[in-house]
Amino acid sequence: MLQPRFPADSVAPLLYATIFPVIGFVLGLVRKGTVDAIAIVALAGLVLHTLATILARSIGIALVVRSLDGALIGLVLLISAWIGHPLFLQLANQAIAGGKLNHVPSFGRFVATHGRRAFRTITLVWGAVLVAMSGVHVVVALRIPPAGFLLVSPVLGLATAGGLLVWTAAT
Repeated sequence: MLQPRFPADSVAPLLYATIFPVIGFVLGLVRKGTVDAIAIVALAGLVLHTLATILARSIGIALVVRSLDGALIGLVLLISAWIGHPLFLQLANQAIAGGKLNHVPSFGRFVATHGRRAFRTITLVWGAVLVAMSGVHVVVALRIPPAGFLLVSPVLGLATAGGLLVWTAAT
């Protein structure tokens, strides 16, 4: 809606589009009263998107750079699994047990018997898929107009995340 009000290659409409995730972050913070690991990742993504948009010379470059955030997160996940500290184990610990394994004995037993291997696999798959999807987003950013990208990209992201969540739950 804002694109016609700005020059053809302006990044301003992209900056205005960032307000919706910021509002979601603030509402989540108010609702929960705390910032968890997932919120920190979301906030880092917002900061990266905003910086990429401000520093880019054109909207096309901004969209390509913003598409690389999945690769960055994916690489962090892959590295965490490779060094033996899969981030999904920490995220699951925080989500399920509030950071205290002794509060949920069944989760603690699962981690003790199967957890490292299972969470390493989950972390590796998520990392690899996020890196691959980042590549898909870059290709889409290069091939379709910015307004189309802003419509297609979230759908691709939600479909990927939904597929990963279903796979993770089945694992």
